[in-house]
Amino acid sequence: ASNRDGETDEARVGLGEADADLGVDAIARAVGEKDEIEFEDMHATPVALKLFFTSLDQFSNRSEYVDGDPRYRGRGFSKQSKRKMIKTWAEKEYRNLTRVHRAGMACPQPILQKEHILLMTFIGRAGWPAPQLHDVAKSQLTRSAWHRTYLQTLGVVRDLWHRASLVHADLSEYNLLYFDKRVYVIDLGQAVDTGHQDVLKFLRIDLRNVLKFFASRQVAVHDLEVALTFVTERDAVGGMRDGDHTHEMAAANLLTSMPGSEGEVQGALDAIVRGEAAVDDALGDAIRAMQSAKA
Repeated sequence: ASNRDGETDEARVGLGEADADLGVDAIARAVGEKDEIEFEDMHATPVALKLFFTSLDQFSNRSEYVDGDPRYRGRGFSKQSKRKMIKTWAEKEYRNLTRVHRAGMACPQPILQKEHILLMTFIGRAGWPAPQLHDVAKSQLTRSAWHRTYLQTLGVVRDLWHRASLVHADLSEYNLLYFDKRVYVIDLGQAVDTGHQDVLKFLRIDLRNVLKFFASRQVAVHDLEVALTFVTERDAVGGMRDGDHTHEMAAANLLTSMPGSEGEVQGALDAIVRGEAAVDDALGDAIRAMQSAKA
């Protein structure tokens, strides 16, 4: 499969339900890890196999996503052999997927990683993969549905930050799937821990990509700084309401990427916009007062 830049450093093979039993067994035998697969009712579950080609050179240019990640600091990714690099990358995607899945977010469930092979659940139906957001035409969703999808996607970025301690670092309409009215996040190999020294740089790029895409679908998107505040400020969603600590705790545990949470996300964004407007008004009043005093 090629990404938006035409690279082919990864291949994905989806196995539908009819082939899942044979597929999982065959894959498990091939990698020699069948006894290590811990997945409930795996024989009835559609799976996807992701292969990282070992003959390409692109991985040597990805050290900023590995060496700066506190989980991999000191490993010298750029100095590793090609095979070791690709194994590390596959391992990193598996670990990131595990974090995201355990956080309760919508993503493929990782099943097994062995060398340059990654096995995960398949997102789709009857052997057909869920479409990338890029492939969902503007006319396929109503205006309100596009707006809900936009709010869900901002929720994905926030949940990655607060629930999984990750920033995707390559987020766009090409690695977000739309399935059963929900946004799924995929392709997490380059995702970095929030302790990465360049995490805010990556986050800004992710948010710019998201805002640009949804603007192309005629959604009234927010300013980058508003989106950034929504993602990073823990109390941006819910917060204190007249000293209601119960509500604050519930808001802290809310998955903002979950369908049904769009109202909370919109309310949080509206509150940030109002707060910034109030600051601007107060600053303007202060400047005018100073000018009047000098006159």
